[in-house]
Amino acid sequence: MKQIWGLTHFGFPDWLGDIVSNVQEFACRFADYAVHALQVIEKHQEDGDIWIIPFNEVSFLAWIAGDEGTWMPFLRGRGLEFKLALYRACIAGLAAMRQECRRVKFMHTDPLMYRIARNPSDPRALEWVEIFNQGKYEWFDMLIGRSLPELGGCSDHIDAIALNYYPHNQQDVFPCSDSPSGYRAERMPLRDHRRVQN
Repeated sequence: MKQIWGLTHFGFPDWLGDIVSNVQEFACRFADYAVHALQVIEKHQEDGDIWIIPFNEVSFLAWIAGDEGTWMPFLRGRGLEFKLALYRACIAGLAAMRQECRRVKFMHTDPLMYRIARNPSDPRALEWVEIFNQGKYEWFDMLIGRSLPELGGCSDHIDAIALNYYPHNQQDVFPCSDSPSGYRAERMPLRDHRRVQN
């Protein structure tokens, strides 16, 4: 059994600052916080690799908090902007922690969310579904430099990934249903695993 330490879980301490209006300040403060957290963890874990999850389920968080406005900071239509701010804070934290401790390893998580258009003849639904289903890979792609390489993504940013699965991960949309007609419980994890591996 291995302890994995999460630095945030769908929220940030107020003293980190405003991630939306001051991205650079937030990134610097997050890096400082990450190093201090790592120093505390080192005192309690003297041997072996130290596994860290900087931000929990970033693609999901960017969607529900940056596009849908359901969670803090309650943004609408700004999911990519929010995700980019998280990315800048994340890589600042990764670099600072790597410099602090050679034993640190980084795991990144996202849920295996999947949407199906209830009406396959509805172009609006099909477009929304395609954007949503591909969006769950965007965080991993950014981290390794496959997407937006100008941001400095590289393979060193990821040591492992965790793909979370929940009962409501698959839904029909327009209208929404938690019991999708194209349910694919067995195929879904394997397909997503192959996508992130490639």
